[in-house]
Amino acid sequence: MVEIAKEVFAMDKAARRQQIDQPYFLRRIGKLQKELAYLFKHILRIRGIPQAHRVVRRMVNSFAMMWRFVKDKAIEMTNNLAERQLRKYVIYRKKLLFTWSEWGNEFVERIQSLYLSSRLSKRNPFSELTQCINPNSTTHL
Repeated sequence: MVEIAKEVFAMDKAARRQQIDQPYFLRRIGKLQKELAYLFKHILRIRGIPQAHRVVRRMVNSFAMMWRFVKDKAIEMTNNLAERQLRKYVIYRKKLLFTWSEWGNEFVERIQSLYLSSRLSKRNPFSELTQCINPNSTTHL
């Protein structure tokens, strides 16, 4: 699986740099997807490794989502962009002791995530928040 992952990263990097053409990229990624699916099936047949089975089942359930970056170039293969955007807010929360409970931490994380996602998609984050609070609202800020 490590070798497949390395090749997927290399293929994505080459495609983004336009070092390989799109049809070749799609064919090779398709083969890698099949290889990974085969490995998952093989792992699920091995007895006595319940933890590995649990991990593989989760990956099988999100298999299609794992490969969305192939067809939609707007989606990056990694979450580095999201991590970089949230980093300053996580540091802010930790330094200022902004919340005192797990509920408060989750609230701040979710609101910040919604706000940053809205900003990225060029939508008004406040109208998005209004829609979350009151789905029947027609208010557009």
